[in-house]
Amino acid sequence: YGEFQFCLSSRGTAKKLMINPGLSGSSLQTDLIREALSDLENFSSKCEVDDRKVPKAYYSMAILHTMLQNPIEARRCYELGLDSEKNQLPCFLPVECSSKDT
Repeated sequence: YGEFQFCLSSRGTAKKLMINPGLSGSSLQTDLIREALSDLENFSSKCEVDDRKVPKAYYSMAILHTMLQNPIEARRCYELGLDSEKNQLPCFLPVECSSKDT
């Protein structure tokens, strides 16, 4: 929850997803997850490769793809997160992220 909220809070996507547990399994929840994925992809494509939030964005995308029952894409995003950690400045390592350990 907290990992992908950082770049979605201005649009409120993460808030809508997490505050409305009744959306579980609904097409509205699926739409919100897709919107969150779009926002995270946009964020990760526009920021610097060593931005300390990039790995967390990828790990969050992996969780969201898992929620959409897309394990292949979830695995790809998780591996992108691991790869992006290699670009981090040493002072920001190790990357601590609950989504990474999930």
